[in-house]
Amino acid sequence: MIAKLATLASAAAIASTSYAAYSGPSVILNEYNAVGSTKHLKETNFADSDKADTQFGRILGNGGNWFELVVLGDGTTGSTVNLQGATLSWVEEETNGTLTLSNDAFWANLTAGTILTFAENDVITSQAGTDIVNGSDTSLNFASGDNWAHIYAGDTSLISSFTTNDDGIFSVGNDSWNLTLTDASAATIFGPIGEDTGGATGGVNSKEVFKYEGQLTVPFDVVNYNDGSSSSFGQANVWSSGEFSQDFSSFIAVPEPASFLLLTLGSFALLRRKA
Repeated sequence: MIAKLATLASAAAIASTSYAAYSGPSVILNEYNAVGSTKHLKETNFADSDKADTQFGRILGNGGNWFELVVLGDGTTGSTVNLQGATLSWVEEETNGTLTLSNDAFWANLTAGTILTFAENDVITSQAGTDIVNGSDTSLNFASGDNWAHIYAGDTSLISSFTTNDDGIFSVGNDSWNLTLTDASAATIFGPIGEDTGGATGGVNSKEVFKYEGQLTVPFDVVNYNDGSSSSFGQANVWSSGEFSQDFSSFIAVPEPASFLLLTLGSFALLRRKA
């Protein structure tokens, strides 16, 4: 993934403490994009605002149909979740559908602190002309600070099937969109959660995202969900115009400067191989 290097550079240093015992969902909905295909963040026209996603920049539609999950596990560093065969069910006022995850080994041991983005478009290009995603990229390396995996919804190795009564693979919008995650046995992991659903309040318009504006610590609280125009695809959520952001430091590590230089050189070589 082209943007992996930026994620490594911005990751926080590891903390020595782990989370307290956790009784909430093992996976949460962290963010979804409700920006319309002909609009930009905060204002319809490009020139009317400088609001931009942390990776995309300011682009039309803010990346299209996408949502983001975060794995919390049992609240302790290193805990894992098995999502093989799990189903993501989305509902809006007039549309609905499902994405069923495959039995690929990737889904079997998802480590707490993993950010999972799902997008309908196989390629999303930034304002600067860089491909932020190009197909799926499930490579992870927590030791080097890389905790982001991306799933292209049309990747049949990771998504075994989908249903929808709308065009395309899935859609995300601003008409009371919500999401439910169930495991392979149909037990609910979270949801439904979304606009005015599941305890979340506030309205989301077609120039905003919906996101969890809170730290990934206990207790998880649905009142922290909010609408806004600070967008951060595949990265820690930001809010209040960047004044606050989520902290993944108890989940991931960033190497010391000398090691980071070596990692950077290696990452550039990897990016060239992926191009």
